[in-house]
Amino acid sequence: MRKQLGIIAIFCVFADAALAQNVTLRGTVTDVMGATLSKARVAVENLETHKRSKIKTDALGGFTISLQPGQYRMVCKAKNFETYSQLLTLEKATVEIHIALRTGKATLSVLHREWTASPL
Repeated sequence: MRKQLGIIAIFCVFADAALAQNVTLRGTVTDVMGATLSKARVAVENLETHKRSKIKTDALGGFTISLQPGQYRMVCKAKNFETYSQLLTLEKATVEIHIALRTGKATLSVLHREWTASPL
């Protein structure tokens, strides 16, 4: 009986993990003229759990972050560019986003622009 309960408990843990599918947030960061920005800092914070994920863009301005579905605040920063902030609603899929930063030191916020993921 104990062995059966242990197997059921393990199954429940794996079933719960399988249901919590990750969302892939993939994007590029450029300046307004389209030049890619390497080493731009992208931070994504889950608004419910406050868990943060941070990454720097690659040589082509690209980034990829794997996240749980939910609502997030994304912030992108690069030296000598405005800070970009956006609210995102991520569901089970891959989300592609393009961020074009303007030169300057001011902060730009998109207060309520939501992206709902759709299967590709």
